[in-house]
Amino acid sequence: MTDSELKKLSRVQLLELLLALREEADKLEQENRELRDNLSEAKKVSEELSGIIRRTAAGVAKLCGGSLPEAGVEVAENE
Repeated sequence: MTDSELKKLSRVQLLELLLALREEADKLEQENRELRDNLSEAKKVSEELSGIIRRTAAGVAKLCGGSLPEAGVEVAENE
């Protein structure tokens, strides 16, 4: 909406527009919070899966004689 269009609006119309914009901002803020929460949860799951993969790779490396160099996995003697 252009400045000239805004100037032609009545006070009631401007207040209605302001209310609609506030509602949209609130809705977007809520969506943003939900997305941040989802991202945080996804990061936790990713970290857990990375740990499982590392432990599994170390176990496979141990079974294969101590290392899987192409995967960057080496097992210490005391594992």
